[in-house]
Amino acid sequence: MHLFVFAKENLAVINKAPLTAFLVAMAFAPMGQAETITNLAGIGGDVVVRRNNNTENDGFLRIKNQGGDGEASGNDRIGLLKFDLSSLSQPITAGGVQLELPRGASTDQVANTFDAGDILYLYGVADLATDENFDEAAVTFANFPYLTGAGSVTDPRPATDMTGNGVNDELVTLLDTYTFAAESDAGDLVTFTGGSLTSFLQSDTNDIATFILASSATQNPFKTAVFVSDTGTEGTPLPPTLLTNGDVPMEGTDFNMMDGTTIEDFFILRDNYLTGTTFAQGDANLDGVVNHLDFYMWRTDYLSAGGSVSAINWAPVAVPEPASSALVVLGTLGALLFARQRRANQ
Repeated sequence: MHLFVFAKENLAVINKAPLTAFLVAMAFAPMGQAETITNLAGIGGDVVVRRNNNTENDGFLRIKNQGGDGEASGNDRIGLLKFDLSSLSQPITAGGVQLELPRGASTDQVANTFDAGDILYLYGVADLATDENFDEAAVTFANFPYLTGAGSVTDPRPATDMTGNGVNDELVTLLDTYTFAAESDAGDLVTFTGGSLTSFLQSDTNDIATFILASSATQNPFKTAVFVSDTGTEGTPLPPTLLTNGDVPMEGTDFNMMDGTTIEDFFILRDNYLTGTTFAQGDANLDGVVNHLDFYMWRTDYLSAGGSVSAINWAPVAVPEPASSALVVLGTLGALLFARQRRANQ
């Protein structure tokens, strides 16, 4: 209690604006938990379209890119996912898409794996765009307008499309990628998250969210890895799942995606305080704004990793008011709280 009074007295000298009182109160208040909502396969929709125009609508989502940048293989397969958002009762503050791999070496099905270094891409079809509400019984590689290369509406692939994964980057938005660190196995979960995915879901107006799942040319082009579909029954499968809010795994506070949480990540948060909107700008909890909650998350990770408060430079760089005053408040609170923690541990 004495620490709280001391903090208020010192902060009053720095800034007597209402923002100061708000931040002081928030520093000692518990963080609220967002509502957790999991919405399953939704209105019908998961299916695989194959470059030779065979549509595969069964218990598995086979994802394969044998053609690579040439995009000429009739074996290439791309997944389409469609979720019904109408059951959501709370605004979306974070979003994710999760899939399960039911096969791998542990099930004696090594041909159904991804290798280390293989990359998956998750794209979003814009709200109200053509074929956003696709018919899984009728869609093919040849008639879905967002696919490229031989056998598609766009043939040849546009010169500006550099991903070479069968998806037209000019027409749909790349939301997230997933790179396998090791060979996949049965039961592995692939989860796509991030600010772009959250913003995509937040912009929806028709309660339909449509995604395209593709892969780069795999290390072994003869492998055909599979995910569970909404009708899959092998093992204990998890169908394609849309995660929102509290169900979404947090990305931590490594905003530059280098070397874990470091002082450099604080500088990113500092320079975008109250103006940033994405994870790359310091939005750790993916609520669409870089604020004191993101600072607390960064501070916790930074100190847990052995970081020193004395290394923090609180002077804002090109941050508009009242952000600069808020950062001074946060800096003072950070130092005081760290000191209290040290005394408690002694």
